[in-house]
Amino acid sequence: MSYLWGIVNGLQLITMTCLFRIRLPTNVQVFFVSSLKIAEIDMFKTDSIYMKIYNFSETESFMESFN
Repeated sequence: MSYLWGIVNGLQLITMTCLFRIRLPTNVQVFFVSSLKIAEIDMFKTDSIYMKIYNFSETESFMESFN
């Protein structure tokens, strides 16, 4: 199990490079967006659950690259 978490942590580090302000080709950006979704382990739509349980609200993003 520790190997699996090591792979996920490595994937998270690799996908953090998509937040850098570097011009990349479109196919690389598409890959980074899809790998970022995998690295987030965001497989379920939990936004509505979080809003009900924790009373989270929508806020403005800190930077444009986080949108």
